This record gives sequence, C-alpha cells and structure tokens, in this order.
Amino acid sequence: MPLQSAGHTKVYTNVRVQPGRDTQRVYQFPGEVPLAIFGRAAVEAPQAGSSSDGAAEPAKREDWLLVYGPSPGSAIAAGATPSTIASAAASTEPSEKDLVAGSSTPAAGGGTSNRQSVPQVAGWVLARFIEFDLPETLRELCLLVRHATCGLVCSESRR
Repeated sequence: MPLQSAGHTKVYTNVRVQPGRDTQRVYQFPGEVPLAIFGRAAVEAPQAGSSSDGAAEPAKREDWLLVYGPSPGSAIAAGATPSTIASAAASTEPSEKDLVAGSSTPAAGGGTSNRQSVPQVAGWVLARFIEFDLPETLRELCLLVRHATCGLVCSESRR
C-alpha cells in the first residue's frame, strides 16, 4: 500500500480496527505523534436523534484515515518525504506480529525525549484529529487563503 501523506495527531486520538465510531478501539495516540497516512474512507456519522419532520436529510459523513504511527523511524519528523519513507518502510517493514503486539518505540525524539513511549500501531483515526505535515510554502498559502476567506465572510456579514 503506497504512502499518501504524512501528518501528526493534534490531540489524543483513538485508533480503531475499522473506520467508524462504533468499531473496536485498539489504542489511543497522545498528541503530536508523527504518522504515516496510507488511506482515506468516508463513513456515515452516527445520528444523535431521529428528526421529527418528514423531510429526509442526507446522512452526514466523517472522513477517516488509515495511519501507521509513530511513522517508520520517525522519519517524517526528521523531514523525510513520502517517497523516501515508502522506500525505507519497504526495507524495514515490521512483521504482522509486531503490528498486533505493538513493538514499543519512542515518540518523535529518540531516547533523550521525556515523552512517553508509543507503540507502533496501524489503524483508522478520525481525519479531523490529524494535522498534515505540509511544506512551508504550502502551509503559508493555506494560511493566506483562510485569512482571505475569513475577510470575505466578515465583510459580507456587515452588509
């Protein structure tokens, strides 16, 4: 399965066997854990209550990402690109036994970090809890677009 992107958790994030809030939780990543992202799925979100009016609303969907983390050798934190990580992962791919048992590695900082040790786990997480690691120029462009959009919305609401 090819690597699609790199990112890290924003906050504590549940890892699940299948995409969906009703599936079994396997682990919970703390914040700032580097991840390798391998896939995406859109799943119907659970509804809080049934609507009383007769109009049928389309079901809301949530984006879920298939991740592996911490990323292989925490290469993403060191500035590696998705293509170099994919080639490194192919040569040092953990066994299925290691993924299930969760071999323990330090989270993004080697042995000198005082952060807790995070086992290597693969599974599905809600996409809104993941921040993609973008190149600096693209990150700045996204901030400009958000700022321009916010200004446009604010100016429209004043009328």
